[in-house]
Amino acid sequence: MLLDSPSTSSLFNLFLEHSRLHSIDFKIDHVSDRSLPPSSLAARETSDRWRHADIAALSTFVEEMSQLLIDHRRSLPALVSFALHCEASLSLSVACPNLRSLTLHGTALELEYPRPSVRYLDLDLLTPEEALRVISRCPDIQFLVVMQLINHIALGQDPPLPLPQI
Repeated sequence: MLLDSPSTSSLFNLFLEHSRLHSIDFKIDHVSDRSLPPSSLAARETSDRWRHADIAALSTFVEEMSQLLIDHRRSLPALVSFALHCEASLSLSVACPNLRSLTLHGTALELEYPRPSVRYLDLDLLTPEEALRVISRCPDIQFLVVMQLINHIALGQDPPLPLPQI
């Protein structure tokens, strides 16, 4: 499905309607501002059902969706895995009690409080400081992937802060 197509929103809403009695798994790849409204994902009847979410989108889409979740005090109670691919700095103060896997590709995510349920952490294209902030909020990680720390390591410099022992 082309995400820039005018029918994208209606197709996604049809998916949400047909799956309304179940947890949902979805992957959104390179959504534009015009194709899918963030409110579709942030609505309580939808956000309560997220199980596996993989979102690659413009930062404006992700920031608006995140802000809607926060403003409306949503939680993501069924979310098990979350992958976010966008160049943005976000704060996540949304409760995700079952989150086990977190993947951040270029997204500096500020976790407002510890996430002890996270066991798998995959970080790519973050600065050492951004990576350290995420790692420090996930005290029980068992599997860590750090692909490319940008700036310092790319320039052949050591990270300014030591990475914690796991």
